[in-house]
Amino acid sequence: QADEDLRIAGAEPGRVRAARALVSWYNGVPDVPAGEFDLQQEDVVIIGNGNVAIDIARILCRPVKELAATDISDRALQALAGSRVRRVHLVGRRGPVQAKFTPRELRELGELPGVALRVAAEDLQLGDACETELAHPAADSARRNLELMRAWAERQPDPAAQRELHLHFGLVAQAMAQDAQGQRWLVLQRMRMSGAPFAQTLRPSGERVRLRCDLVIASIGFRVTSLPGLDLRCGPGLPNLQGRVLGEDGVPLQGLYVAGWARRGPSGVLGTNRACAQETVQAMLADRSLWPQPRAGALEDLLRR
Repeated sequence: QADEDLRIAGAEPGRVRAARALVSWYNGVPDVPAGEFDLQQEDVVIIGNGNVAIDIARILCRPVKELAATDISDRALQALAGSRVRRVHLVGRRGPVQAKFTPRELRELGELPGVALRVAAEDLQLGDACETELAHPAADSARRNLELMRAWAERQPDPAAQRELHLHFGLVAQAMAQDAQGQRWLVLQRMRMSGAPFAQTLRPSGERVRLRCDLVIASIGFRVTSLPGLDLRCGPGLPNLQGRVLGEDGVPLQGLYVAGWARRGPSGVLGTNRACAQETVQAMLADRSLWPQPRAGALEDLLRR
């Protein structure tokens, strides 16, 4: 229910928004007002290297005629039809090997019609530690992602494209600034990775990069919050045993279960969540005899009242 905060010096109110709010808006969640997002901006920067960031980039760049054939909310479709967004930047603080994209979702970015996809070849050059990480048997997705992006770096973007989508790596947002002409810029610090494989840390390089930017979307993580009447240890996911929520003493709390990102943290796609939910439901069924037994007819009485 909550987002990891991204604080950027000099950002005016409304210039830095959470990914969760935007996703809720275009999915038609009722608590998010129809006019919550102003798409009369030309330059949008999305901070994050996960599938949610990809989803947002795809929605902002995809032609409205194609979106109309999907189940996107009507209010979002209407706003996107009048969108003035022309350039979208996807920015990650680490390198391409550490990006959390899944290959299928990343591949779809290269298939967007009318979009010039740009990635700098120098951003895809790897140090020894990254090469070691890439060679690990569990790095199949990273290898496929890198293969895709290297192919994009070599191809010529369509000069007639109506929109541009840029992929950047090794950059951390620092501040928003406005020049004498009234144009807004996002100032980023170039980072360098150093250290042993799988234990690399980021160090500032001293180089700064500026991107034209009217709106920043922060897709840097989500958090679970507690519920009224429950004292839960909250992190990216709730402590649990096969979906049974654990209390402070490590003992399952009777009748309380969790699935999906609230259970594991923000990782995995629909198939992952389906398997997660199945395991949680199996735990619920196994515990059924331990649940409080309602008085016969109690539910019917409640519904009649």
